[in-house]
Amino acid sequence: MMTIEHDLGPLASWRNSLLLALLVWLLTWLLYTQTFQTGIRAGDLQSVFDASRHLQVGRSVYAAPTGEVRFVYSPLVAFAMRPLAHLPVEEAVHIWFFFCVLSLLMSVFLFAKAAAIPLHDAAPLGIMLIIAFHYRPTTLDFNHGQFNMPVLALLCAAYLADNRNRPFSMATFIVFAALIKVWALGLLIYLLVRRKPLAFLWGFALFAGIVALLYAKTTWEHATEFPQAVLRFFSLDLAYGFGNQSILGFARVHFGPNPDAQPLLDDPVALYTVVGAGFLTLMWGFWLACRKAPTARPDRVRLIFSLAVVTLLLALPVCERPYFVLLLPVFWTLLTSDGIPNALRGATVLAYAIFTLPFSKPAGMPDGLASLIPSAFFAAAFLLWIVLIAAIRRRPTRV
Repeated sequence: MMTIEHDLGPLASWRNSLLLALLVWLLTWLLYTQTFQTGIRAGDLQSVFDASRHLQVGRSVYAAPTGEVRFVYSPLVAFAMRPLAHLPVEEAVHIWFFFCVLSLLMSVFLFAKAAAIPLHDAAPLGIMLIIAFHYRPTTLDFNHGQFNMPVLALLCAAYLADNRNRPFSMATFIVFAALIKVWALGLLIYLLVRRKPLAFLWGFALFAGIVALLYAKTTWEHATEFPQAVLRFFSLDLAYGFGNQSILGFARVHFGPNPDAQPLLDDPVALYTVVGAGFLTLMWGFWLACRKAPTARPDRVRLIFSLAVVTLLLALPVCERPYFVLLLPVFWTLLTSDGIPNALRGATVLAYAIFTLPFSKPAGMPDGLASLIPSAFFAAAFLLWIVLIAAIRRRPTRV
């Protein structure tokens, strides 16, 4: 891409590096203050710590004394978090906070390399950093003790591998992301879009091999317990409320009985129609945008992979608000790439503005237009999906 500021020599590089370092320090301090003043929840961290302790005594990582399943990751996460599991929760969450900050900074670095942004160019990097830190899903991810930041770093590594035409490396990064969030395995479909079937098969074989090794390290009983744990996971209840911002969640809140709002139309036919039309729209739009993907330029390739990420999140059975932190590369792509029409950049800024607002469930059982407000994250993600398709269709398709 064309950089906003030309290289003016060593002095400019030093000055811009200092500005970026100060910006990182300020943004980290603000996020730290906001996270720990409002009170960080152990959330997924606590469930992973419990699973790590279970591993040490030979118990199942999916066991729960109350019958409520809270751990739905692969055993790899429990193994990796064993050092933190020995610490008091108060200390562990601080260490995890700074690890997530490093993951976020690594994501910016990897994406900048993928987009050929010089690391001394303060303008685009500053935009990327501010977007990353001043973003409601980022705050929610830190507050809830989620595991999306390492997944984000792995996705940005996949952007870089794809930009350098290394499909097997890209598949490997996606697989390691899926070992944290299993649904990320769906991104392997992008390799079929790029007509890389061997890399696609490599990804599934690698995932199956690593999972088999993990179960062999613990116990093969986990292989059957894991899918059962997913089906009994307490967060699946979010599918019927505003906590789920996918197409399925939107349809269930507004066209079926739910605990959070008066539906716009409580009709099973309308519910299934909205869900079916939504999934058909996603598939049609993705196919329409990706027909010429194998011959795409690197900048357009980033748009197509971004479209795959947005499409997957919207299609998930349960998409919680912190998951949208994985859309950061989508914003970076649309706001720092050349050739994006101003109207589409404006729509991208609007989507980002929606994601920065602290939407929450209103008191009582809202109805009418008031019930649509807490679904704003879904609307913003769908707007990004439309912007990406428009940007892909407008840009050149030949190298």
